[in-house]
Amino acid sequence: MPEIGEYLRAANQILYRKEGDENDGKYKSHTGSVLYCSIMKELGLQRTYVSWEGTIGGKPGVIVTADHSMMYFFKANKIHKLKLELNG
Repeated sequence: MPEIGEYLRAANQILYRKEGDENDGKYKSHTGSVLYCSIMKELGLQRTYVSWEGTIGGKPGVIVTADHSMMYFFKANKIHKLKLELNG
């Protein structure tokens, strides 16, 4: 079995979208980036470098929370809807 660090390095290269990754593989996405940041405990305002990325407090990015680490194992739009209903 490879060490966990090898998996983390692979996830960083395959999933995490960085500036300049516009055309670099189908797996580098907003969802992959948010999931990666959440698992790595890089919480708070994080960049995903998608063309439709919003701004928060005048800075580009999305707020990543700890619950994102499980949320994206399911359909994100269904989870968002459920969260809205529960917190309604």
